[in-house]
Amino acid sequence: MDISFEHLLINEFKVTRIHGINAFDELIKAQNLLPSYHNLLETAKNESHEEWMQNAGTTGSEIRFLEEQAFRHLSKAVILYQSSMEAIVALAESHHEGLATQLRDIKGFKNRWENALTYFDEPTKEFQKYESEFYKELRIPLTHLTPNRQDRLNKIKLISYKKVYNGFRNGWWSFLRLQRGLELTGDNFEDNWRLICERGLNHKSFMEDHPDNIE
Repeated sequence: MDISFEHLLINEFKVTRIHGINAFDELIKAQNLLPSYHNLLETAKNESHEEWMQNAGTTGSEIRFLEEQAFRHLSKAVILYQSSMEAIVALAESHHEGLATQLRDIKGFKNRWENALTYFDEPTKEFQKYESEFYKELRIPLTHLTPNRQDRLNKIKLISYKKVYNGFRNGWWSFLRLQRGLELTGDNFEDNWRLICERGLNHKSFMEDHPDNIE
């Protein structure tokens, strides 16, 4: 058995959108593991030696299992979201002649995004956080273990739901700034973030790291 997509409309917009949707779905799956995970941590904290012996260390095994599941979801979320960010700037370039001219000789993910935002006189602060904290610290270690293999493995061990969530949010703010430059969205970034999170993601997580008010 097989399936064919020859009659399905597949274009650069659909591919970009699918990467983004799949990334959010993986982040939501990781988020949904958190209550059970923290309940198990609390159980393990209060578990007596006798209880631990009776359940043969089951609580610890369940904790490790949830950690494995969360790591899988977060890893996929990081890789898929970065794919969408790369596709977004390419899609914008293909639909705006002036931007295409601006980016014609620009190489590299960071340089292309920053030049695109600057072209539209949009701030780059959220993108800079995305690039330094998400792209460099999460995505590159996951997809390029060499060189500096041990250093990158150490970074992978530090991946967390919070880091991935904040990366998504900074990336989304960057996307909205680019959309605003293309005159495809208005100024209410907060409402836009809330709407995209209606798929099942808490739009108010880690408010201490929330992007500043839009200028």
